[in-house]
Amino acid sequence: MTLAVLGIGSNIGREHNIRTALDALSTALGPLALSPIVESDPVGYDSTSRFYNIVVGVETDQKFQEVKALCKRLERQSGRRTDEPRFSPKTLDIDVLLWGDEVTSGDQHPILPHPDIERFAHVLCPLALLYPDATHPVERVSYKALWEQRKADLPVLTVLPPSVLTHPAV
Repeated sequence: MTLAVLGIGSNIGREHNIRTALDALSTALGPLALSPIVESDPVGYDSTSRFYNIVVGVETDQKFQEVKALCKRLERQSGRRTDEPRFSPKTLDIDVLLWGDEVTSGDQHPILPHPDIERFAHVLCPLALLYPDATHPVERVSYKALWEQRKADLPVLTVLPPSVLTHPAV
């Protein structure tokens, strides 16, 4: 079994799309560990529509490519288009942040751990809240310590309980 850690975000129909994704992921993969919800402003473009982001962990015996394909299928089912810019409104965005302690380099696809962990508060904060004592496989520091080191330089976030989504597993 491998611990797959996924980052999920939405700013279009955010409660519905994230709740639907959580239901589908738990059906396909099993029980999910959920971080608190992080509400944040969009990154890379102006909008009044704030994002909800959550990090989930799940022990799985599925292969990485199977989980990645499931995530992409759920994005498409939510109405996400493949031709939209990276920094734009999203019905649903699901990224594999961690695959156990696997580390892959820039010439491999995908890069693990996902580089957004260190780039964006809306990824690092919920990861640190869910797995505070887990160690970043490259930085060799806990996610809690990494968040403490970087949070002053990152945008302010609002942390909400997962029950905001009224997901049955919460």
